[in-house]
Amino acid sequence: KMLRANITKRTFPLSQIPKQQKISTGRTIKKMKAWKGYWPSLREYMQNTIDHLNLIDTKTGRRRACIELAVSTPSNENEFTAFAFTCEGQEICKIKVSR
Repeated sequence: KMLRANITKRTFPLSQIPKQQKISTGRTIKKMKAWKGYWPSLREYMQNTIDHLNLIDTKTGRRRACIELAVSTPSNENEFTAFAFTCEGQEICKIKVSR
């Protein structure tokens, strides 16, 4: 219930945000010499998003019991693989991946 209230409090239509506006989340991805290609930055972005939305229980390191995760795989090349996090049927975050 607490997570639901927290999400509702911070929910707003993304369409209201001008394309050039940035919203600070207090999270930064710093380039590191050891990182090659896009995967390390993408992984860090996904981790920051998951942390920011509080989707993982910090005591167990596992997804919160109230959060469902659905993974959809593309049936053709025009679709994306998608990871959708929901709570009581309400979509919290959807990460779409393409090549």
